[in-house]
Amino acid sequence: MRGSKIGILTAVAGLALGACAETSTLPKEDDLTRFEASQMASFLIGRSFAATGVDVNAQTVADPDVDRLPLALARVTFDERHTLTGECPLGGSVEVAQSVDGFVDDETYESEINAAQTLIFLECAGEGSSGDFTFTLNSSPDVMATLSIAQDAEGLSTGSGAVTGAVDWTAGDRFGRCEIDFQFSMEGSAGNASFSASGVICDISFSQTVAVTT
Repeated sequence: MRGSKIGILTAVAGLALGACAETSTLPKEDDLTRFEASQMASFLIGRSFAATGVDVNAQTVADPDVDRLPLALARVTFDERHTLTGECPLGGSVEVAQSVDGFVDDETYESEINAAQTLIFLECAGEGSSGDFTFTLNSSPDVMATLSIAQDAEGLSTGSGAVTGAVDWTAGDRFGRCEIDFQFSMEGSAGNASFSASGVICDISFSQTVAVTT
């Protein structure tokens, strides 16, 4: 069950979310390109998924010493509240305070995870899925995320979520501040997935759907 879900969710890291132009009034702030904005937004989605115990794009955020979602030979429900602190891929850290509930069933392979999170990025350094863009994020003051994902007995996975807040970013000698307010959804089965996202990033409205084969 976990393997098929991770395979589908890995594609989230490649989700293209649309243009983002920095609009802050600080005189020396820089602009993000369309490519850079989509990479940064995908990174934020990945951190949210990873904090629930689902590793996205092989970048683990959650504290490895914290117990993962309960596994058993039958359905087990859970309702947990905790704070995780972990290292970011290229340095720095992210603290995630979250409530998580749902169930897993190792007999039918059905599962459901619902999470509400507050993410605080502290000099959190990462890179886009292509490896061509590296950046460091600091929450300004924090980032809020909600997500729900379910898998049925036939292996169909569906999910939805939202990310709001703001981050201060640096990339080399460039820097800026980005307001975030977008929603996303997904549906996938047997290595095929469709992702949709819409909302506002850096005062730019966007709406996009991407089909991915994993």
